[in-house]
Amino acid sequence: MVEPPDAGPTVPDGAPDARCGDGVCGGNGESVCTCAADCGQPSCGDDICCPDLEDSGSCGEDCAGGCGDGLCIETENACSCPGDCGAPSCGDGVCCAGAGEDRCSCPGDCGEGTCGDQICCPGAGEDSCGCAVDCGDSTCGDEICCPGAGENRCACADDCGVGSCGDGLCCAADDETAGSCGADCDPTCGDGVCSGGEDQCNCAQDCDGAVCGDGLCCAAAGEDPCSCETDCGASACGDGVCCAGKGENKCSCGEDCGAAICGDGVCCEGEDACGCPGDCGTSTCGDGICCAASDETTCTCATDCNAECGDGCCNGGEDLASCEADCSSCGDGTCSPTESTATCPTDCGTMCGDGQCNGEEEACNCATDCPPSCEEGRSCCGDAMCCTGEDPTSCPADCAADGGAPPDSGADGG
Repeated sequence: MVEPPDAGPTVPDGAPDARCGDGVCGGNGESVCTCAADCGQPSCGDDICCPDLEDSGSCGEDCAGGCGDGLCIETENACSCPGDCGAPSCGDGVCCAGAGEDRCSCPGDCGEGTCGDQICCPGAGEDSCGCAVDCGDSTCGDEICCPGAGENRCACADDCGVGSCGDGLCCAADDETAGSCGADCDPTCGDGVCSGGEDQCNCAQDCDGAVCGDGLCCAAAGEDPCSCETDCGASACGDGVCCAGKGENKCSCGEDCGAAICGDGVCCEGEDACGCPGDCGTSTCGDGICCAASDETTCTCATDCNAECGDGCCNGGEDLASCEADCSSCGDGTCSPTESTATCPTDCGTMCGDGQCNGEEEACNCATDCPPSCEEGRSCCGDAMCCTGEDPTSCPADCAADGGAPPDSGADGG
């Protein structure tokens, strides 16, 4: 504690008798602050704050202190109490937001800025491209070329500069194509330039259409060994192309043309006019096929059906000597096994009762075989039927003598 100077005997105002040093403390307003000789030395904790001797910094117990007391103490600093501590400045160790200090403007006091601290600090390298969370999204025209936002010389010349051939960007906006700038633009079919492996087959748009004779076998243009032998080689069965011009069809090359079936318009091996007339034409006698579907038999077509003796038909080189059974003929004077009084009365004679009205038989001499009738000549005078040709004069027995109409005048007659 600093001792106050000895003031010597004094006579305070209003108490001419009192003076410091008279051994009496209290007279004339004396205290340890004003008269140590009478009141004792001041000490921290005596509840008396002696000016010039004690303050809130040296003795907070006696002196209340605070901002504005002229002392920059305890928690006071240039930011919290510039009146006592002076104006804040960058570098004073105190980050004073009230004075505009932050991590960007004064990193020495506030610490280095980081992306995500809600302060966009260009001094720390932050911008809308590198730190959108602090600085906002990058946009074309913000003077920052931001590849992460898809900006480049082609997409945003304002920020990234004007593109040029050789910069690695194929920029349609600058009219760059594979033709005008092959260094930047890969060839694509449709770009108007025939390049990069394109030809008239795989890119007719750029390279002109394929034509037979250009040396390229172009399936896309319909070329194959059949349509363009010059480019694709000679057609052959097994090349996958059914070439009618080279004689290939379902018969000659099923591998290329498909399996033959009846109705496909081609008459192949195993098909014939009898079994498949749609493909092979109508079967006719003499085509070497005995076709029952066309009613061919040994009798109707001996050429195709191989006539045999005994089939009832005298054909195919048969005669009476080689095949009497088939070739015996009516009128040859021999009643062969195939002839009868019914089929050949000339050779076999007639017999009343054989069921055939033939020869000299008639109703009058063989009513069994020729029952009376005005038809088929089975009538005679006396059969009680007046048939055509009979009248009362020629056959009064059958026809009325009075000239009336014959009983069967409505019939067709003999």
